[in-house]
Amino acid sequence: MNILNAKITKVVWERKRVLTQYIYVEGNGWYSCFGGYDLRGEACSRWLENLMETLGLTSFSDQNLVGLNVRVGFGGDGGIGSPIEAIGHIINDRWFNAKILFSCEGNGRTPVKRKGDLP
Repeated sequence: MNILNAKITKVVWERKRVLTQYIYVEGNGWYSCFGGYDLRGEACSRWLENLMETLGLTSFSDQNLVGLNVRVGFGGDGGIGSPIEAIGHIINDRWFNAKILFSCEGNGRTPVKRKGDLP
């Protein structure tokens, strides 16, 4: 996994077919987003709990996230166009890997792809 430092620039909640959250990050000359998972039912609370614990937040609001420095881990070959697989605390070795969270649920939920998303 290729790990880079980044800053959270925007947090977007979408409710089209299902509830999803995207966390947009920007690094040194690059930007990407993390999220896009189906957050129905308990998945939403588990998502927020894991995110708060990983990033060391005591309360959650979108404003708490914007401007926060984080580390991001890219999946695949870690090159251009690779998806963000995990988001981590900037100093402590704490990581939130949504793929692992959702695979443990065993409910078959997969990331929600939007038109124009990279493969």
